[in-house]
Amino acid sequence: MLEPKEFRNIIHQDFTEVTSQEFLANQKKYCPEIFEGDNYPNITENLNNLAKLYQSQGRYAEAEPLYQQALAIAEQALGENHPATVKIRENLQTLRQQQHPSS
Repeated sequence: MLEPKEFRNIIHQDFTEVTSQEFLANQKKYCPEIFEGDNYPNITENLNNLAKLYQSQGRYAEAEPLYQQALAIAEQALGENHPATVKIRENLQTLRQQQHPSS
């Protein structure tokens, strides 16, 4: 098991080139426990954070599916009105407004 600092270094080495699939593959490889049992908040939080990063870089097409995936997991695991679910939904709406400002 890697130390948290080592894991962060691997995950954060160069986000401008990391795809969401690579991000999740690294998480599954180095921290498989976050995909087990009741650790779904880690998954939704990480997907949401990666989506926010892509959004800040103007990579909207890559951010939207991550928000959608995080939202689907959060709705199923936490419910539609949970604060974390609501926040992810708001982030997705903000992204969509950025993509289509006149809508």
